[in-house]
Amino acid sequence: MSKRKKGALTNASPTANLYYDYGDKDKHYTTDYQKVYDEFSSGILTMIQVTVNTRIPTQYICRYVGMFKKMGLIQIHHIGRCPVTGMDGVQFLTCNASLFRSLPKQFDLFENEQS
Repeated sequence: MSKRKKGALTNASPTANLYYDYGDKDKHYTTDYQKVYDEFSSGILTMIQVTVNTRIPTQYICRYVGMFKKMGLIQIHHIGRCPVTGMDGVQFLTCNASLFRSLPKQFDLFENEQS
């Protein structure tokens, strides 16, 4: 009877090495942040569509979208029905500047007054 060593992985998944193999100095490595940005730059998508396309968990995509909003890199294109889940009121987002909607100019309420 063979004894199992303490801490040894017997049924490790084949993808486990992809996440923990730091020996490779691959210069074409793309971060999740960049993958999400590239996906939203390709068109108008929901967060769930990006999750399905990139296999990045939704909570990470929500974090990245919040960071993009603070930097002004992403904009809500419209709100509608999600093609993946069928839910109403879903934001369709884009990072493509050519698809951004122009916002109306905010006029200064007291532009004629001088201090």
